[in-house]
Amino acid sequence: MGASQVASRYAKALIVLAQEKGQLEGVHEDMVLIDNTVQENRDLRLMLDSPIVKSEQKEKVLQAIFAGKIGEVSMKFLDLLIKKKRESLIDNMAIEFEKQYMLIKGIVRAEVVSVEPLTAQQREEVQRIIREVDNKEVELIERLDPSIIGGIIIRIGDMQIDHSVAGKLRAYKAQLIRNNA
Repeated sequence: MGASQVASRYAKALIVLAQEKGQLEGVHEDMVLIDNTVQENRDLRLMLDSPIVKSEQKEKVLQAIFAGKIGEVSMKFLDLLIKKKRESLIDNMAIEFEKQYMLIKGIVRAEVVSVEPLTAQQREEVQRIIREVDNKEVELIERLDPSIIGGIIIRIGDMQIDHSVAGKLRAYKAQLIRNNA
C-alpha cells in the first residue's frame, strides 16, 4: 500500500474520531498547525523521516513542540502514529485530513492567478461562478504572476481554466504550427 493510501486511511480514522468526540473543528486547527510546523522546520522533517532516531525520542520531541498547543485527541493521534512507525506520514496525513475536512464541510479550494490583486467585485464574481458550477462554498487562494501578462487562471483540483493573455498566445502559436505543418 502506498504512502498516500496509508495517510488517507489514517486521516479518515482521525476524522471519524474527531466527529464522534464533537471536536472536528479543533482537530482541524491542530492538523493545520502540525502540517505548518513540519513544513516550515526542515530539521523536524528530517528527524521524523530518520530511521536512526528512536521512536521514543521522536515522541519526546513532538510532545515538547505540541504539548499545550494541540488538543488531547490530536496528541494521542500523534502518539499512535509514532507507535505504529508512521511518523514520516504526519505531514501527508495532515494534508489528507484537510482534503477530507473540506469535503465534509462542502468547501472547494480554488487558486486564482492574476497579474494584479483581484478587486472585491472580481473576487465575488469568481466565487459566484465556482459556486454555480460546484455548488459548494469557495475558499479562494490568490497568487500573483506577472508572466501571465493579463487575464486570469483558475485552478480547482486538477481542473484549470486559463483565460490569461499568455495562455491565449500559446494557443494561437500551437494553432499556427498545426496549420503550417
